Amino acid sequence: MQRHELLAMTQLHPLQRPWYQPETYRDVRPDAFLTVDGSLVLGPGVAVVETPGHVYGNQTLVLNTSTGIWASSENAIATECLTPEHSRMPGVARWARTWQQEVVLNANTIETTADQYNSLIIEKTLVDRAQSDPRFLQFFPSSELTASWANPGTTPTFSHKAIRHTA
Repeated sequence: MQRHELLAMTQLHPLQRPWYQPETYRDVRPDAFLTVDGSLVLGPGVAVVETPGHVYGNQTLVLNTSTGIWASSENAIATECLTPEHSRMPGVARWARTWQQEVVLNANTIETTADQYNSLIIEKTLVDRAQSDPRFLQFFPSSELTASWANPGTTPTFSHKAIRHTA
């Protein structure tokens, strides 16, 4: 966990209060978390990259696999948000075109929107193209959007469902 994320949880900005659930951590001692400052190589082919935006201490898991470089974070809800020009979801491509933005954010964190945008661009530059459809990138949202009858019109154009590779 990024050190400044742990600190931010104790001093919530008013815009963050609806999203954080401090009662979840009430009985967890702060020293139970391994805190880091910035990006860190965890081992061969595995790193966390500091990508603030969704939360102050957002970080992206980056993996070097047999299929290339993958990244996973909460900065976007669908793989196609990194290449919105290929999206068939209503409004995604149009929104990116209208606002002249290269990516579409998981936009529930208004206090750090610019940081989140910049971080999503970084994530986009780190990953390889998907082998099954090179219009999309090997970005795996930590909360990947899935089709649901309860949310008509939000079926993703493309989704990974899992990261597959050989050892």
